[in-house]
Amino acid sequence: MKSFQSLKWFPLAQQEYAICQQKFIGMLRGQKLHRYLDIGCNDGRFTMECARSFMAEEVNGIEIDAGLAEKARSKGVNVSILDASGRYPYPDNSFDVVTLNQVLEHVADTDNVLRECYRVLDHEGIILLSSPNLCSLLQRLLILTGQQPTTLHVSEIQVGNFIRGTETKFEHIHAFAPSALKDLLMYHGFGKVKMSGSGFYPLSPPFSNWASAM
Repeated sequence: MKSFQSLKWFPLAQQEYAICQQKFIGMLRGQKLHRYLDIGCNDGRFTMECARSFMAEEVNGIEIDAGLAEKARSKGVNVSILDASGRYPYPDNSFDVVTLNQVLEHVADTDNVLRECYRVLDHEGIILLSSPNLCSLLQRLLILTGQQPTTLHVSEIQVGNFIRGTETKFEHIHAFAPSALKDLLMYHGFGKVKMSGSGFYPLSPPFSNWASAM
């Protein structure tokens, strides 16, 4: 079984992921947001980068992995160790901003995640999330040629596409078309939804943004 990190284009994937992260930070920079929750905060590094971009006074995170949660705490994140599909240990209207960076495709109950996000977010707050696009140019080409989309994992390894045999660990259990993600957000009460593309290797911006957003 091959790891994704061993693929020759992995550095390109890392580069595009970094571009997506910087886009997150750019959207948040300078905003008047004080109370912050990052769902799936990992080791806290990116969480704190986001928090510094708008000088958050309170930085909270949700993380299922206890080891990563401890690393995030060491960086200054107040972490709750739990599955993001559960109920969050915060009162209603607790946060000015909630972020989910490449998280929603991993969780079992997407409705509960967004329902909880809406509950804990202030009525004037912002939710910012990213997820792989099932309808990007690459995924359309794969489906058109009878191949399995890389964004939706059906085994512990990639099957039916050009990176077959690469481990997935069943990480992506959902795949969203932009229209579905927008409808899902609106269904859960988020009235003003803006969509944007980011990352499509080996293309570089702005072409990668166009191809990823299709």
